[in-house]
Amino acid sequence: MVILVNQSAVQLKKQLKDSINGLGVDDEMKNKLIQEKILAYNMTNAIVKEIKLEPSSFAGIVKLLLLFLLIPLVLAYTLYYIYSYSL
Repeated sequence: MVILVNQSAVQLKKQLKDSINGLGVDDEMKNKLIQEKILAYNMTNAIVKEIKLEPSSFAGIVKLLLLFLLIPLVLAYTLYYIYSYSL
């Protein structure tokens, strides 16, 4: 099965449904697959609900922003200031 990135959700659903139907399994097995899909979805939702976002969660992002954005900007401005007044 080939899944293209630019496919819509409707197309992906249809492709998944066609793949399951193409397996040649009986209705009982299809129902088991559907129940397993629902169980996996509910377990994923339970995990997501347990995630707590705290300010400390964003500390790494702030450090990266400071390192890669703020420091080079300050350095560039300082060099520009020094260069413009040295002429």
